[in-house]
Amino acid sequence: MLTYKFKYRKKGSFFWKTKIVVGHSVEMLEEHAFNHEAGIYVKYKYVPNPNAMVLYFPDGTIERIGDWNSYDQKLGLDWKMNTKKDMSKEAGQEIQLNL
Repeated sequence: MLTYKFKYRKKGSFFWKTKIVVGHSVEMLEEHAFNHEAGIYVKYKYVPNPNAMVLYFPDGTIERIGDWNSYDQKLGLDWKMNTKKDMSKEAGQEIQLNL
């Protein structure tokens, strides 16, 4: 399992928090629509919530960071190398990155 350091801090803060994660993404919210024929609400689509970040940890747990617009984020060389490995595996050939 590939892991990397996810660094973040409140804007204006001097101190960075670092977490070892296997993934991160903006939170996805379900939108629902009312089906008048059936008389029920049905899942319509997923929409991103750019003001919340979700972190995925190696042990399978997740953490949600709300008010994400008030944070800064840093991803280092370990994230770039993991992304390169994933891209190369998916493409079936070596991917060159300018690091």
